[in-house]
Amino acid sequence: MKTKILHLTTLLILLFSIFAPTYTAHAFATTWYVESTADGAANAAHCPGAACTLRDAVAKASPGDIIRFNLPAYPADIILTNGHILINKNLTIQGPGSSDLTVSGNLASRIFRIAQYNVTISGLTLLDGRAQDEYGGAIDSRGNLTLDDMLITQNATTAVTATYLRGGGISQNGGSLTITNSQITENYAAYAGGACPSKMPPYP
Repeated sequence: MKTKILHLTTLLILLFSIFAPTYTAHAFATTWYVESTADGAANAAHCPGAACTLRDAVAKASPGDIIRFNLPAYPADIILTNGHILINKNLTIQGPGSSDLTVSGNLASRIFRIAQYNVTISGLTLLDGRAQDEYGGAIDSRGNLTLDDMLITQNATTAVTATYLRGGGISQNGGSLTITNSQITENYAAYAGGACPSKMPPYP
């Protein structure tokens, strides 16, 4: 009898292992904290840690991760010195509030270029962005972009040889743009769309 019970138990285990559904482990988002207001070449090895800049955190993050801020004091300013920050993955950037943190293009570059991904940015002021090509003084987006609690101000398209010079604040080409609880003011484009053009010409 014991032998029959053992054989039956073994059979049930084998059947369960064959027909049981397979579950894939859920990949949970990691939160990375920006702890430095400095800028420079991206170095993902700085994160986590006191040297982790916004550019470093974007480089370190995996698709779907979240970037937050743990700076020494607020209000704070991050002044870009190494060109715009490229976001080429699904990403969420959660600032402390548009009145508490400003990211500046330093009158030299746009602030964010966003490839064809889902990106949410909240709680920041974007100031003094300058597009050195045709589109997007503060943000040039090709993906699905959501902005909340943002102040986008005093940005411009400034390229000398460009044809269109559109989107002093934001250029959105394809994808979607959702803006809530935000202000877009005092941005400049020589051709059209000081804030954000409603219609864009085809990109090259």
